[in-house]
Amino acid sequence: MFSDHTHGGQCRLPGGGVLFNSCDWPLHLTGGLLRHRDTLCIISRGLGEVRVPLRVWCRPHIPLLTLRRGPLPGQPTVKVESIRSW
Repeated sequence: MFSDHTHGGQCRLPGGGVLFNSCDWPLHLTGGLLRHRDTLCIISRGLGEVRVPLRVWCRPHIPLLTLRRGPLPGQPTVKVESIRSW
């Protein structure tokens, strides 16, 4: 599943900690490759800003994906898990 973008929190702490995201998801699920049961989800940080033209320690981001047939990474889980963050 391909999702929209969350601006990656737009303002982050040095080292990648998210202060705020533009969705109802928990902060640690702001962007990256997520898995829920047998579904993978990609959430990008996007390119721009929201309301305030400012990005702090949160570089613009467009993922480049190569789709391949094969087994999914990790094990199916009941809750949403982050497989890889960016």
